[in-house]
Amino acid sequence: MKKTIKDYQYKDKTVIIRCDLNVPIKNNEIEDDTRINESLSSINYLIDNNAKIIILSHLGKIKTEEDEKMSLGISTASLYPLDMLGTFSFKGTTVSPRFGNPTPRIAEWDAGIINSIGLQNPGMEHVLEHELPEMKEYFHKKVIANVSGFSVDEYVTLCERFGREEQVGILEVNVSCPNVRAGGMAHGTSCENVYAIAKAVKNVTDKPIYMKLSPNVTDISAIAAACEEGGADGISLINTMTGMRIDPKTRRPVIANKIAGYSGKALFPVA
Repeated sequence: MKKTIKDYQYKDKTVIIRCDLNVPIKNNEIEDDTRINESLSSINYLIDNNAKIIILSHLGKIKTEEDEKMSLGISTASLYPLDMLGTFSFKGTTVSPRFGNPTPRIAEWDAGIINSIGLQNPGMEHVLEHELPEMKEYFHKKVIANVSGFSVDEYVTLCERFGREEQVGILEVNVSCPNVRAGGMAHGTSCENVYAIAKAVKNVTDKPIYMKLSPNVTDISAIAAACEEGGADGISLINTMTGMRIDPKTRRPVIANKIAGYSGKALFPVA
């Protein structure tokens, strides 16, 4: 029987809760606050049960696809002082730049949202040279580097390089993204793979390693145990679940990639 947030005692405990608060913003106004509102029930439940909570969230906003630099410009600094946060996880980074999946790749409806972004990002070197210094102008604490690789060697390269940055406090190793055909999903569904990745990256950095896991497995507890055995300092739960939205008029998937990652109310019983 799967456990939910209500199956644990939280008094005097510190709970790390990962919320996706990366919402669409136009002219400094939030256009859709669905993700924020759907996070509040879990946050309020933990507070009501005397938990000390640390909220992690994506705060980066990728600019338009026509922008050749695919910048991760900060979208929230104009709304409130970011230093009021404990920390945040910036947009997932790969060794090389990625344009991402074809569009359309985001679809919303009453029950939530599905996305198939495909890890769009400007690449490790660009983030180190541009995005990290830009973040330092707005946020004066350590940040969480979210990294994704297509081989153990790439994870090692990313963690070793970001691990050298004093500005980075935690490395969140994404082995669970369901939107990339190579790596990602395959790594996160195998105990052997996550063990190998955790062990390899711990050998090249002293920074805490948090493994971001996929719910699309038969036994996530076994995957988590393999991460711990490999030396991981923590786990980040959970990534999106595999989903699809069908257009009843065309009888075809709305997302160009057909399969996408679902987030919304239906995740609560699983998470």
